[in-house]
Amino acid sequence: MEKSQLEELTKEFQKIPITSLQELSKAIFNNGIICYIQEIENKINSISSDDLKLKWLDIKRHITLEDTAYLDDFPDGYFYFADLWSNDSGELLLILKKHH
Repeated sequence: MEKSQLEELTKEFQKIPITSLQELSKAIFNNGIICYIQEIENKINSISSDDLKLKWLDIKRHITLEDTAYLDDFPDGYFYFADLWSNDSGELLLILKKHH
């Protein structure tokens, strides 16, 4: 069985809980962070740390930290589930999974 792109990206990382958008904002702006956005299943695109910071005000309005969410609760009819990962070297990996 072939590993998915997401499994390959996270194989050396451990998932860490995100307790608030404020905590996630601090991680983005105070650390070097690697970010990927999964807009369609099995298709993951990278976004640079600088682009993420530039787009953060808009992106954070669309993030849910809950296990379930509804499109009607978000502007423009889409949202992201966010997963934050860390490895032994202290690198941070953010995966945003878009639902629309």
